[in-house]
Amino acid sequence: MRFCAAVSLFVAACGSTSGGSLQDAPLDAPDAPLDAPSGTPDAPSDGSPDAAPDAGAPDAVIDAPPADGSIADMGVADAGVCGDLRLWYRFEETTGMTYDSSGCGNIGAPSNVTRGEVGRMGNAYLFNTSTTTTAHVLVPDAPSLGDLGMLTVEAWVRHTGGILEAVLNHGNAMGGDPFIFHTFTVRDPAITLGFYPDCTGMGSAPGSVPLPVDAWTHIAATVNNFTAEILYYTDGVQSGSGTGYMNMGHMCDNAEPMIVGGIDTAGAWGWEGWIDELRVWAVLRTQAEICTDAGGTPGPGTCTLPP
Repeated sequence: MRFCAAVSLFVAACGSTSGGSLQDAPLDAPDAPLDAPSGTPDAPSDGSPDAAPDAGAPDAVIDAPPADGSIADMGVADAGVCGDLRLWYRFEETTGMTYDSSGCGNIGAPSNVTRGEVGRMGNAYLFNTSTTTTAHVLVPDAPSLGDLGMLTVEAWVRHTGGILEAVLNHGNAMGGDPFIFHTFTVRDPAITLGFYPDCTGMGSAPGSVPLPVDAWTHIAATVNNFTAEILYYTDGVQSGSGTGYMNMGHMCDNAEPMIVGGIDTAGAWGWEGWIDELRVWAVLRTQAEICTDAGGTPGPGTCTLPP
């Protein structure tokens, strides 16, 4: 699929959503294709600098809350003290901040979300509904969330909304920011990437498998920024792939925060439904590892999830 065609759909669909445009700025339409396949990564570390990749999952809660509850006081560890797992929101909290179980200290500030909801694994956050349109978690920019040469993003979601709704956005959504993980034109998980190294525009790669309505689904995408390969996974099994040309290297980055549940704090591309167990990795996870992250038992090209 040509990149320009994907972006044309992206722009047209954006203009039709109630969430608004990408910061009211047009999306640059490149001529290069972007689609998807794979890579082979390491498993999560336990959050310590030199821990073995297969040492196991991080602790459930690592970071203490800020002294006065403000986002300005939220300390963020340098990427050098993190493992491959850079952000892990379990969404177990019912009050206070959103804690990061990755060991990187990327604590978030929730706003207008409904917490303590029944999730796929423990609790979950309910983001937007027909009456709530600005729910999000604001995550300060940090070294551990930028300069990624590889990327895996994954989450359990229960989606009740439509197209162009973001699970996660890192950047200013004006072009050249690192990535957006969102639904595309058939309610399919998709990745939109900032072009690098010039960082002057963006392009979208659809996953092409629509999400079921109002049902828990584990979704994941891996992005190899050095080979332009992307893979999509649904419930721990590969569900889409492709490959295309782009300038190769580390992702574009800027000083903009990360937003969970939209592309800004005003409700643009607001996610309607629930999100649970959100992870961001600086490596490419394998199909077996993604299945395990989802709580399943992997097999050759299969994933058996618990009921």
